[in-house]
Amino acid sequence: MQILSLLLIPILGAVIGFSTNVLAIVMIFRPHKAWRVFGIRVPFTPGLMPKEQTELARKIGETLRDNVLTQETLIEAASNTHIVDNIVAMVDTAAEKFVNNPKSIGEMCATLFNRNEDEIAEAAVTYALKGLGMAQNLPAKAADALRGRGDDFRRVIVNIASDAVEKAVKNNKKLGDLIPNRKDTINGIKSLLYANTHRIEPLVRRLLDDPAIDAALRGLTEKLVKANAGGLLGMFVKPGKIYDNIRNGLLEYLASPDGQDNIGDKLAQWLDNLLEMDVADLDLAHKLTRANTENWLDTALHNFQKALTDEHVDKLQAHVHDLIETHSTTIAQKTVDGALALVPAEILANVDYKTHTAAATRGLVGVLAQKAGQHIVGALDIAAIAETKINAFNSKEIENLVLSVTGKHLKWIAMLGGVLGFIIGFLPALMTGF
Repeated sequence: MQILSLLLIPILGAVIGFSTNVLAIVMIFRPHKAWRVFGIRVPFTPGLMPKEQTELARKIGETLRDNVLTQETLIEAASNTHIVDNIVAMVDTAAEKFVNNPKSIGEMCATLFNRNEDEIAEAAVTYALKGLGMAQNLPAKAADALRGRGDDFRRVIVNIASDAVEKAVKNNKKLGDLIPNRKDTINGIKSLLYANTHRIEPLVRRLLDDPAIDAALRGLTEKLVKANAGGLLGMFVKPGKIYDNIRNGLLEYLASPDGQDNIGDKLAQWLDNLLEMDVADLDLAHKLTRANTENWLDTALHNFQKALTDEHVDKLQAHVHDLIETHSTTIAQKTVDGALALVPAEILANVDYKTHTAAATRGLVGVLAQKAGQHIVGALDIAAIAETKINAFNSKEIENLVLSVTGKHLKWIAMLGGVLGFIIGFLPALMTGF
């Protein structure tokens, strides 16, 4: 009986210590809402976490902003090889999926923007015409380039042409491979040839009417007659009349529709044969070095710019403006349709995109961290994002989240309250000597 009375107080102390600790832990999370009796809020309701959730969310957001996701953190991450390698791997995977996608660019854009392909094409054409200001900007830029304002015009043309020539020589391509968009370009040249064959007759006539040329040709005809007709026959042959007949027959042929068609056919055939020739067959490999090509093109373009007067350039600018105004919609439509019909694999068939993507990603990560880190952090507004997300949790979710991490420790704290209560309850018995 005496032992039971001695243990009663420690046991009660243990129960009270354990219960008060459990109650304190529960009151951290519960009740989730305030309790009211006759309209009066019961003290300590709601629990600590639900009551201070808004303030807690604000403090966590500020801590993340000021101490976790800072510009210094971004710079440190950008120099971490493991992190950068993971980012490169992610980008490489995305790029590979893009390249292997069988859909066309138009189909992918339609899916991305939730529009049909016709709407995508129409928007692209509108942007090209209005957004880029083709009719306003291109003629003026072309005129500035032709006037020699800066070296950009010559540099771009020289680089493009030199690259094409260098590749053609190295890869033993045909001469026609140097021409971009070969089929349409050659067809355009042929159409231009056929459309201008009627200009050959007036040009030849003007040349033959030149006194110096006329005298030279008549003299040449006379020499040929004397050399081939012999002495006796030459007395009856009149070189002047022979020349006049040849001249008139040539001009009549050049002026006739059949003659002009035949000339157009011959020129087109000559052009086809020329473009089918291998660059190597022209024996130009030793002449068409990169340096020689660049020097020749740069000199030619420089002389061309010098020869142009302001009047020529103004007329050309007006002509280009009129052409763009007239044909810009058609040009833009064909360009957009061709671009949207392409499949990524076609575009990147000869491009080592993985190497370029990896290099670009590594460089971009470093640049963004160094140059734009503060702007990125500011634009993201980490504090506001964290605060909003935490406030979006309900009280039960927060309770489960905290208990999933600290549940075991809180149980030990509750048990520690029981142990301390038992010890404190047992101290009077020890002090009185039982």
